[in-house]
Amino acid sequence: MAGIKELIVVFVTFSLCIHSVLSENGTYHFTIKQVPNPKPIARSPEDLYSRALGKYGYQDHSLAARYLSRTNSSVPAIPEPDDESFLSPVRVGSQTMLVNIDTGSADLWVFSSLLPKEQREGHTYYTPSLSAVELKNYTWEILYGDGTSALGKVFRDNVTLGSISVGQQAVEAATSVSPALVDDRNNSGIMGLAFGTLNRVNPVKQRTFFENAMPHLSAPVFAASLKHGAPGSYDVGYIDRQKYTGELNYLPVNKTDGFWSIEVAGYQVGNGPKIHLSFEGTADTGTTLALLPEQVVRAYYSQVPNAKLHNGRLWYFPCNTSLPDLGLMINEHYTATIPGHYIRYKNPTPRLNNDCFGGIQAARNGAVLGAMFLKSQYVVFDYGKLRVGFAPQAKGNATARANVGLRNAL
Repeated sequence: MAGIKELIVVFVTFSLCIHSVLSENGTYHFTIKQVPNPKPIARSPEDLYSRALGKYGYQDHSLAARYLSRTNSSVPAIPEPDDESFLSPVRVGSQTMLVNIDTGSADLWVFSSLLPKEQREGHTYYTPSLSAVELKNYTWEILYGDGTSALGKVFRDNVTLGSISVGQQAVEAATSVSPALVDDRNNSGIMGLAFGTLNRVNPVKQRTFFENAMPHLSAPVFAASLKHGAPGSYDVGYIDRQKYTGELNYLPVNKTDGFWSIEVAGYQVGNGPKIHLSFEGTADTGTTLALLPEQVVRAYYSQVPNAKLHNGRLWYFPCNTSLPDLGLMINEHYTATIPGHYIRYKNPTPRLNNDCFGGIQAARNGAVLGAMFLKSQYVVFDYGKLRVGFAPQAKGNATARANVGLRNAL
């Protein structure tokens, strides 16, 4: 892999990092706090669903076509003031940008000066000529499930997240992006933290930022503490014991396809019985919805008065309906619970009698444990032991804390 021998990882001071700690052995751990996207792009239910399906290779072409026709002409997507999007700061070369941290992909791609002026206008963008070396004849392309896409060239540059700067990191600079991506003005790209085997660069896949930084971290882990309607945080190189209650419950990872895939043992609707149903799900911070097996979704909405399946695809319900919690069985001892009010995801939809869109929907195969589920948990991604851990978030845990024992990460 070109340039790996010259990889350099150094400690830096980054003002957007909440705190950083230098361990006795010369390694580091730190916390990154998300910031609100002040003007998140409004996405329709069809868009959210088809985008999530397409990320895992299950496109719904009729939904994608319906979304693309709207972007060209008529029906606007419905704004979403009650479900803000949140971004994380990363420095690429000399520019600080706000990106989505995505455990469901393995590419670091950003808006760049190589885009046509009309596509980069209003965005913070990366200028490779200021600091980077191009990988000649290396390209990348990503097609999302809603029909949008991005593609471009590949460079090597310094990339900083929190307290760690990786030299010679592969940076995918966009040369073309779809209009729907351009409209999200405050989001400048994606930092993928899945396994590098999922990377989209040709002719040679590239290692992720975390894979390159990992030897210099206090522990080969990162943890997500996402929030409902508020900025969350990521702990890198350690586990913050003050952000969760009880014990972490781990499941082994199947990384065959490059994802953080785990096997869930079953489910529980409200106070009903626990139903044993084994299915594989991917822990994905970059997907908004939770896509679950149809048996689980139908069982859930059967307990929601007047819930309706629209066009045989998407579940809606009256917005004033009280929703039951949904539990996913991590093991025999721990069931991770999505509070019912989290599942009332989408604002009233005028064309559907002002019904609300559900944050859990049916998957085509397996499951996607997106932010709808993850924001109820403190989630540990353990690269060293190839496992994912879950525990309930500590109540009132709105900010990261610095006084953390490193023993919790080991």
